[in-house]
Amino acid sequence: MSKMIFLDTSGKMLHYNSNKAPVSIRIEDVLFIKGDGSYVEIYVEEKTKTILVPCLLRYMEELLKDNDFIRCHNSWLVNLNKIDAFCKNEMMLIVSQYVIPISRRGWKNTKWILADSGIEFVKEIKSGLTNL
Repeated sequence: MSKMIFLDTSGKMLHYNSNKAPVSIRIEDVLFIKGDGSYVEIYVEEKTKTILVPCLLRYMEELLKDNDFIRCHNSWLVNLNKIDAFCKNEMMLIVSQYVIPISRRGWKNTKWILADSGIEFVKEIKSGLTNL
């Protein structure tokens, strides 16, 4: 599968050559990336639609390794700067209005990062958020 998404030389923009037109995404605007087989869905701040890209989540993780993204689950890559809170009891992250699951393996990898980052800890997830 050809890599149709790439970083620019500054490392601050993702560029994607879609069938319709080239798309540029500021990395700081990315909330999280959801892997689904050989595709990823990129959720961006203030966008109503996700951006679907034909590549593996593993590729995106490698591409964004020098940015503040954490792999909290087999299917999720989250922008650390966009996490509003985390719920240890339910092993969930709150990102914007979304609730992202944390796997047991992901929890082992991210709990220290979350604790050191100053992100708010909540005992339970409030209603009105979107479970993904």
